[in-house]
Parts: sequence; structure tokens; C-alpha cells
Amino acid sequence: MDFYLFFHWVGIISDMSIVCPLAMVIYRRKYLFTSLENKLLGAFVLVLFFKVIASIVVSNLFNHRNIFLYNWFGQIGCLIVAAIYFNWFEGKVAKYTIFAGTILALIFALQKPSTFFNLKTIELNSFSMVVWGAGILLAVLSFFYELIKQLNAPRLLRYPMFWLSTGLLIYFSATIFSYIYSELTFNNNNHTLRMPSWTIELVFGFVLNVFLALAAWNTKWRKEIN
Repeated sequence: MDFYLFFHWVGIISDMSIVCPLAMVIYRRKYLFTSLENKLLGAFVLVLFFKVIASIVVSNLFNHRNIFLYNWFGQIGCLIVAAIYFNWFEGKVAKYTIFAGTILALIFALQKPSTFFNLKTIELNSFSMVVWGAGILLAVLSFFYELIKQLNAPRLLRYPMFWLSTGLLIYFSATIFSYIYSELTFNNNNHTLRMPSWTIELVFGFVLNVFLALAAWNTKWRKEIN
């Protein structure tokens, strides 16, 4: 099979997979208001959904590049994830660390304003996503550490934060290296150099959507943590 055709179908499947967590958010919508984490989970899914819709509209209907949209929605999505863990952790050190990491990532993002405001840009704001990825991985690993310390009789499979954190751990563990790669190669007009990073992003975006669907489905259940 031609690699470009394979890439095309991977992109379609990855984009369409956002329907799964969106459907779960709609189905479980009354449970999203039981906690701030659930509300932010719903907001995160909606951001990913609107990213897909906006990208399709801009690239197909207006025949326009959509890289700037990926840059905008990438930052917004990471801000929501940071807010989720900022709310979950109770210790001041953890909250200050998340806040400082968020400011640092935004500072790096703003070093390349053209990636947000130049509608024809071909440049991903990759380095800020590397910073975001490292920070989110640290938050997720800290979450699992705290979870292990606090749980006595856990039902992890009914805990939305468990599914969300697992999905984020897998996603950023894979894509952080693709962002480093794209920082070095994405501005090159050779499409062959761009394909690996995009393919990794699409494949693990699909994986993340599966875990988001599981997280949204389990918003019905309350976490059993003392």
C-alpha cells in the first residue's frame, strides 16, 4: 500500500475516533457536574472535537493550511489538562509546580507568535509542546504515586482520572519524541520528513480518544479514596 494512502486513512480513523469520547460525554452529561475534574474532562473532549471540525473546515472548504489551528488547540488542551491536575492535587508544592510549569510552557509558546497568528504557517509550535509533554508526564506520574498511597480498597476501573491519566501517559510518552523530531524537521518542505511525526501523533491520538471515552463513561462512579 502506498504510504501516503496509508497516512490518509490513519488520519481519517484518528479524526473520526473523537466521536467515541464525545458520545460518552453526551451520554453521561448529567454526571459531568459531579466534580470539577469531570467538567474539565468534558471540556477537554470538546476542545479535541472542535479541533477536528475546525481543521476539516479550514483545510477542505477554504483550501487553507490548518497548522495554526493545531497550535491553538494544542495549547488550549494542555491548559485544561493542567487545570485538571491543579485541581486534583491538594498540596501547595504540587499546585505551585503545575502553575510554574504552565507559565513556562506558555512563555516558550509565545516565543513563536507567528505559529498562532500567521494563518499560512507550516510551523508547529513544537518546543512548547515538548515542555507541556514533560510537565504533564510529571503530573501524571505524581498522580499515580499519590493514588497508590491513598487507595485502600480501590476500584480503579471506575475512576475517570485513572483512565484519563493512563491515556495521557501513553500519548505523551510517545508524542514527546515526535515533537522533538518535528522541531528539527517540520519546517523542511520535504513531506517525507514530516510523515513520521504526523503518523505518531495520529496513531496515539486515536489511543488517547479510546481512554477518554473510558474516562467519560466512568464519570457515573465516585472514586473510592480515603
